[in-house]
Amino acid sequence: APEDGNPLDWVRHLRARGRNALPQDYSAEPRPTQRPEGWPKRMSVTRIDTLQRDPYAIWAENVLGLSEVEAMNADLGARQRGTAIHKALETLEEEGAEKSAGRLVELLQENLRMAGEPEDALAARRAILERMAGWYMQWRGTRDASGGLMLERSGTLEFDIAGAPFTLSATADRIERHADGALSVVDFKTGNPPSDKEIKTGLSQQMPLQALIAEKGGFKGVGAAAVASLDYVSFKASPSARTVGTGRDLRASPAELAVEAEAGLLRLIAAYRENESTFLSAPRVQFVKYDNGFNRLARRAEWAGDTEEGGGDD
Repeated sequence: APEDGNPLDWVRHLRARGRNALPQDYSAEPRPTQRPEGWPKRMSVTRIDTLQRDPYAIWAENVLGLSEVEAMNADLGARQRGTAIHKALETLEEEGAEKSAGRLVELLQENLRMAGEPEDALAARRAILERMAGWYMQWRGTRDASGGLMLERSGTLEFDIAGAPFTLSATADRIERHADGALSVVDFKTGNPPSDKEIKTGLSQQMPLQALIAEKGGFKGVGAAAVASLDYVSFKASPSARTVGTGRDLRASPAELAVEAEAGLLRLIAAYRENESTFLSAPRVQFVKYDNGFNRLARRAEWAGDTEEGGGDD
């Protein structure tokens, strides 16, 4: 082997040895297994979905304690834009606030401006915001919240899984109580929501798990009740709404989805608490919509053919 430490000599040496330079079972793909005893102990419904799609990202965040640092002077990202839109919709529902499309446009502009949206971008998007606001007020007028409306409501459920406690958490964007006491759980998206196929296969369990929390009275200040519907609202240039479980790819009630989601949750957490469980980097890359922040740490460019910028398509 080279003794002077010259990197080029090392490369020539490895090439000369060919396939025998590394163990036959060698792979640049990370396969971490070590983590604290009894982990994971607490996860949100959205992180449950990430655990299924990109376990390595969850391991890097929670076991290594790493987090992605946002680039300085970067354009307003989807996360900041989504937070601003959520805040505008929440403010619209405050007691005594004007409920009109014009007022919603003003709130959207105010919150996007505070989030860092440039004035020229706001001016260019004015017509889009007006279309979104008009559509939303029409959708809002069809909703039954006569029994009460709760926004940004947090909730938890406690479990004992494989001999250790586990806490499931969630924040519901909008919970409507109908006149008959049943609930509707609404989730706002600034992009495309998960498809019914993804929910049916178990890869997107955010809404079914929120139904489970609602049915068991886990949301603060929201008594346990049957869930009548789970609704996605896509708040974007071409806004739309969809009720989960009513399309051709999935026909199931919220109660049925909640039962399946609970069983899947118990299996998932129990499996990842086994000592030999491996936290792989996006093992099903076709179901990862974007880089969760750890593709470079996982060195995906060395061993996978799916990344230059991020994950795969969905």
